Amino acid sequence: MLGYTPPKPMFWKALLTVAPLVALVSWSLHLIHIVLPTPVLVGCALLAWLVIAAGVHARVSNDWRTQWAIGVDTVDYRTHRTDE
Repeated sequence: MLGYTPPKPMFWKALLTVAPLVALVSWSLHLIHIVLPTPVLVGCALLAWLVIAAGVHARVSNDWRTQWAIGVDTVDYRTHRTDE
């Protein structure tokens, strides 16, 4: 739809999206014989969770590729000539 501005993405949704992946990786570290103390593992998992979620949120919030494509479509729509 031309002229439609979608709502801004929320950071908590990025946190929920990334949480299962981080939990799965941190839970399965012992399967590949990486032994970390529990406080270190939890701290690293929380840090990774926040960093990855911030990256996902930044990517979704500033999707310049979609804005560019919509801009091109808008120009094509407004300059299309039908009298040929």
